[in-house]
Amino acid sequence: MRAHAVLLLAMATAVQAFWPSFIAVKQSFCRRKEALTLCAFKGTADRRDHIRSQVALGGLGALLLAANPPLALADSTGKYSTKQTAKKRYLPRVRKGVAKFQALGETLDNPETIKAFNQYVEDSLAAALALYGSSTRIGELPDPKSRTVEKEAEDFVKEVNAMAKGGDVKASYEGAKTALAAYLAGTKLEPLSDPVYKDMDR
Repeated sequence: MRAHAVLLLAMATAVQAFWPSFIAVKQSFCRRKEALTLCAFKGTADRRDHIRSQVALGGLGALLLAANPPLALADSTGKYSTKQTAKKRYLPRVRKGVAKFQALGETLDNPETIKAFNQYVEDSLAAALALYGSSTRIGELPDPKSRTVEKEAEDFVKEVNAMAKGGDVKASYEGAKTALAAYLAGTKLEPLSDPVYKDMDR
């Protein structure tokens, strides 16, 4: 969408710059002494049309910039900065959450431990997963990839909530594990088996 808007703005600017060369002299045929003679309309009318076209094209450019303010200011630096900020702020929390989740797998018979982890997810990990996942967006708006990552994070949280409510705890844990593994793959982070998560649950 952004690239399309930039293209439209560039086209509008180019047409506005070279518009005088595109104005065809309005012509009419005048019969004089039974012969067809080519004559131009008055220059005043042409100048009026030229002014109107400039105003219209200028308005188009203003509308494009108003609808897409980042077009005038944003560049690859802003996108890079956003990703770096997400990495610095949320990646440690995500990795710590993964480590805690893996440690939870060894205490599934302890309801209090499960409830404590669920509270930790609601207070910290859920937000970290969502915010880090949003850094996978290509542009300003959500795209198919970022939506998939966000859904995987939501599925993980739902399965953890289900664990805290009782029922088939092991099945919910496996469901959460599947969602988390897909999230890590979608965000290009280390898989669950990677040693980077070792001893990070403290």
